[in-house]
Amino acid sequence: MMDIECIEALVNDLKERRNKFDKGKLEQLIESNNPKDKKALNSMIIDILECDDTDAMEIILANEGIDFNAKDYEDNTCLSVAVSAGSIYTVKLLLDCMTEGDVRKYNDRGLLNFRYPNILPNLWLVEDIVTISHLLLEKKINLTLEHKLAILEFLVHNTDDCDCASLDLSPRQLRKNIEDLVNYGSPVHVGKVINKIKRQIADQIATLGDNVYLIECVAKPLSPGIMFKLYVDEGIRKIVNDMDRDWENYFICESYHDFELELMKSHKLRKNNRLSLYDVLTKNPSEAYRHISKFDCDQLSKKYKFAGDYIKGLKARSLIRHQVEEFLPDFMKVLFPLLPDICFIKIFSYLCELSNEDILAKICHVAIAKEKIPRCRKVNNNAEFYD
Repeated sequence: MMDIECIEALVNDLKERRNKFDKGKLEQLIESNNPKDKKALNSMIIDILECDDTDAMEIILANEGIDFNAKDYEDNTCLSVAVSAGSIYTVKLLLDCMTEGDVRKYNDRGLLNFRYPNILPNLWLVEDIVTISHLLLEKKINLTLEHKLAILEFLVHNTDDCDCASLDLSPRQLRKNIEDLVNYGSPVHVGKVINKIKRQIADQIATLGDNVYLIECVAKPLSPGIMFKLYVDEGIRKIVNDMDRDWENYFICESYHDFELELMKSHKLRKNNRLSLYDVLTKNPSEAYRHISKFDCDQLSKKYKFAGDYIKGLKARSLIRHQVEEFLPDFMKVLFPLLPDICFIKIFSYLCELSNEDILAKICHVAIAKEKIPRCRKVNNNAEFYD
């Protein structure tokens, strides 16, 4: 994870790079029939996409200057770069300009190739990635199992090589990272990071402080869920229980907490509906999705100062869980191709009781491996034939 200074530096760098694009030269390249200019245009388009320069993109699209099948030196097409960047606006611009013929050629050549950065996704990033996957499916862009697994792995964020507990981080940024992990991260990954920090503390190389302070860092983002009796992930709860069984006693209830709780219970989602905001926030992510996916969390954060970040975390978990369950049948079809529908539904219901991490490990990865086996056998058979 990056601190505020790094993010500001990246934003400034993007602004400077955007200013380097000469719009006049861009239009000249679009109008030119010179093969060298066409190659230069394709290279510039990739740069523009990486900088998310929507003004330049609109100029290109207005002049029909994009070859959707063109690749850069890393074999990425324009759409692949936009998807990797998580830019909804640019992805939508590109998809809107693609005809059925463009989509058919794109799918036939298997040109979609995207990679997400190894960062913890917050709510807005989760919303963007989920929206982009739906836009691709609506346009009938072929999302393979590998594509779907890449999306799920990024959203679930159960990764060993994340720098959430880097020694280079300041205590303030490290604390922020831990709070974000508890709100948005996989329980498995949270456990890994906490153990890493505990080892650093034991070796006296961590800048965070001591184990008591670490417990407070983990407990703080959970406090609205515990005090208001909202949904709390059991995996996260177990991690804190293992650190200190009395951690829930750290919380002191203030008068504004009671006021906020009553406000949640009286906050009806629709007229003539008994369901309140509080009722939704007590449900698990899968059950809450239908309601919580429509929440405007920016407004709710302003209204509910204490529980605002917790609500954002619950919405993110709900969107992630729904995406896992939406893609799950595609992986199941590879594992159980001849299963009758009634059995398929029963197994699906059973698998939905598993955690996101278990679904990825026991179903998604196994399905990918099984899908690749016939290809390997086919290659080997062909080799034997030619021998």
